[in-house]
Amino acid sequence: MLLRNDKDQEIVSRDKRDRRNFEQLSGLAKHVGLYCELYGKVVIGSKVPLPNYKPDLDDKRPQREVSAGPPERYSRF
Repeated sequence: MLLRNDKDQEIVSRDKRDRRNFEQLSGLAKHVGLYCELYGKVVIGSKVPLPNYKPDLDDKRPQREVSAGPPERYSRF
């Protein structure tokens, strides 16, 4: 599926079965020329090499809340 689609670069799976069978998925991905990494509770298969750490998928990383207030008006003197 990923090899046939030029638009998609990676597949993200949060399925417990994929985490349990990660070694088999990783071997299969390597055999067909893809990359596979396990990040916490997420398995990613990708066409491009993956980093060792993806902060957006880290469960233990605190999420920062960002709020945007009304724009301030600046005046020239």
